Amino acid sequence: MNNDENWNSYGFPKMEFLPLELPYAGLCEALWERRKIYTRAPVNPDTGETMEEENQYRPHPLASCSGGRDAAILFDRCLREVSGHYVNHLAADFEQLTEIPFWTIESLCEALEETLIDPEREQMLPEWPVEWALQRYRMINLLKFAQIEYQCFCLSGSEHTGEPMSPEAAIQAAMSGASPQGPVKNASISRTTTTIWGPDHGWKEGSYCADVYQCGNLSAIIPDELKEADIRLYLSIDSPNGDPEDFDAYGTGLIRGLNILYTDSEGNFSTGWTLPGMPDHTRVPVKGKTETFGFTARGIFCCADFSAIFHFTNKDGE
Repeated sequence: MNNDENWNSYGFPKMEFLPLELPYAGLCEALWERRKIYTRAPVNPDTGETMEEENQYRPHPLASCSGGRDAAILFDRCLREVSGHYVNHLAADFEQLTEIPFWTIESLCEALEETLIDPEREQMLPEWPVEWALQRYRMINLLKFAQIEYQCFCLSGSEHTGEPMSPEAAIQAAMSGASPQGPVKNASISRTTTTIWGPDHGWKEGSYCADVYQCGNLSAIIPDELKEADIRLYLSIDSPNGDPEDFDAYGTGLIRGLNILYTDSEGNFSTGWTLPGMPDHTRVPVKGKTETFGFTARGIFCCADFSAIFHFTNKDGE
């Protein structure tokens, strides 16, 4: 695909009097652009095998099929596979993050408030290829948000010598010598759960012990040429036990509830979320008790809106 090509290059959306080969080729180029987002290696849609040349994936239907119906059936098979990798942003509840819906051909039609033109069921009519092509044009324009992978580093430490004489000293001792490990792809993030054992915890009088676990230094896993996309990490966090008194942001600026993080030009989520970190304030347990504080993830989802960098996108809202 030439980087200057877009919908207009193939006659969309006013393509009623064009030869069918041109708009069909445009649909295939647009679908290929969507597919490149989540796979760098083209795959044969019939066999599932990786192919050497990306052009082999692009299903230019009229060049390989006996007629318009066969061409549309082949294209729709590819469209079903691609659309299943894009988030239905019109139905997704990013506040809860309990279930993220992905597009299907049927849900795309519902969003467009149109009846599905199905080449495997509809009767062939003279005007049918144009109506079908325009419907697929509108469907592809809705494929904007794709789930992407992220990674982070982890750090953990423990202090149970019975030497530290304050909670702060116990945390410092637990973290001394600990260094971030990773990166871990798609980690279940719990930025910190710090547990402090109260004074005289089986050791000398007035001593404290501590366990520390942290995650941080988050970044999106995405090729350099796609880092200009609007990349977002939706993160819902809470205190370890649900008690707001035990919530601690560790200087990250995160809030209890939903946080939306964005990347910088390098693909890193630019917050104060770096390792190692220290609590905003340290809890002091009473004798024989423990204090656990910090925050843990209740839901996390990383995606990107690629509409600004797609060549085949409806920037005018037509």
